[in-house]
Amino acid sequence: MNMVDSNGNYVTYTLSLPYFEDMYSPSQQTLMLDGTTITPTLLADVTLMAKSALGENITEMAIRQLLRVVAKDKLRKELARNDTSGVTNLLANVYNTVTEQADTRSWQTLPDTVGIYSKYLSEGKHNVDIGGHTINVPVKAGRTSVVWLSRQGQSVAYWQGILGEL
Repeated sequence: MNMVDSNGNYVTYTLSLPYFEDMYSPSQQTLMLDGTTITPTLLADVTLMAKSALGENITEMAIRQLLRVVAKDKLRKELARNDTSGVTNLLANVYNTVTEQADTRSWQTLPDTVGIYSKYLSEGKHNVDIGGHTINVPVKAGRTSVVWLSRQGQSVAYWQGILGEL
């Protein structure tokens, strides 16, 4: 928003708030277990949860952003008070415009969805194929094996273990 302040200076006020674009919630992606295609059951739609949390917190975020704009404007006016050239005002406007950005860093690390799959398997090694990666999963009789998978684009991160063992 562009305005002229009480001193006749041209001022740009920028207010940034986070938002979610309308997009579909992706279904659980398939993977292969010993050559059989499986689709995990959707446990949580994290994107939907994040949208809901944003809706609950947007008023407080807007108030904080407005207070930031007021504080930046007070600082700009104080710095520009003895500057008749207008350079300080210009630099403050550029700084405010460049630095004002909605903070979405925590959202960028969230998965779209979380799924779960459970099956009784025979003892031995089993192969889980996901995104071109094969993970060998050991299964012991009477024990519970856990495999945690995370896909980010073409990259796959995983952890596996047998409960009760280090």
